[in-house]
Amino acid sequence: MSTLSLTSACHRASVKDGATGLERAFKALWEHLRSVVDDLEPPKEGIHQFQRQSRRFRYLYTQGLWALEFDDLNAGEAWECFGLMLEDGKARTGWHRRGTKPGDEPLPWLAACCEMQLEGTVEPKLWPDFLSLAIAYSSTTVPQISSDDTEERQSLIAEVSHLRQQSGEQSKKLRELRLAAQAIRERASGRKGAEAGDVQEPARAWKLSDIEEWAEENADRILIMPRALSECRKSEYENHALFYQCLDLLGDTYRLVKLGQMPRETLKEQADNLGLDIGGSVDPSMAGSCGDEYFVRYGGRRRFLDQHLASGSSRQQRFCLRIYFFWDDDLKLVVVGSAPKHLSNRFS
Repeated sequence: MSTLSLTSACHRASVKDGATGLERAFKALWEHLRSVVDDLEPPKEGIHQFQRQSRRFRYLYTQGLWALEFDDLNAGEAWECFGLMLEDGKARTGWHRRGTKPGDEPLPWLAACCEMQLEGTVEPKLWPDFLSLAIAYSSTTVPQISSDDTEERQSLIAEVSHLRQQSGEQSKKLRELRLAAQAIRERASGRKGAEAGDVQEPARAWKLSDIEEWAEENADRILIMPRALSECRKSEYENHALFYQCLDLLGDTYRLVKLGQMPRETLKEQADNLGLDIGGSVDPSMAGSCGDEYFVRYGGRRRFLDQHLASGSSRQQRFCLRIYFFWDDDLKLVVVGSAPKHLSNRFS
């Protein structure tokens, strides 16, 4: 008589580009499945279940989290795997196989690992199986994950918080030094006069491709999430100057209004001068019908991009600007989750 055995492994992992890299890992997993399973459609965000011949699938796919459960009813093969981002910026990934004898890692999971750097194993006190992850995804509360390195991760979270504060201070000093250097050049140019043939050095014209550098330099007043950074690098939007004026508006005026240090009328006036509409993005009930477009994983939970800046009504990406964001009341700054493209709504 055979006995039920269980083979599994859970790993720490580093993922380049955070949640975006984790998404690439799941797509690599899915491409491997498509090579061996006929008529397998591209994955969609949310929780899904379907069957192809004797193979049964259940999967969960969203930003910062994925899980897959696979059963081959004829072959008696059953396994599941997962990948998720933690608050400290690290990832967890693992697999879990059921059967009459121990087995190796599922090949699709190994394909996903090509997009991740495994950093050793951990022993979860409660295994993050597909069902528990699906429940956590559907819940309005933050899922708690317990493992043997909990104290280590909490220490890292504290360290990350300290480094974030330090980075913000350094960003502010860097920006102040750049402005001071620019002022010195302008004064020097004025003293030499026109006969010296000096031409005043113009302020830097930031491009969308510079977004990561700009974000680092301004981290003390506005936070640009990896998803938005990635979207900016791929964007066709042409008015780069207006885009950065929008970020300055959110990082300065909007922030001061939220802190009660500036009247809201000033924000409205400055937005009008730039030809911008500012306000709520979409109704939460409508956002739910658009999958996860209006949501980001932030601080260990799902956050709604409830505000947006808008310019232009054209559906051509070259001319239409949208910046979706929310206010982090703990850090006291704006968090940009998506930009500069227009997200879906029921009227689009």
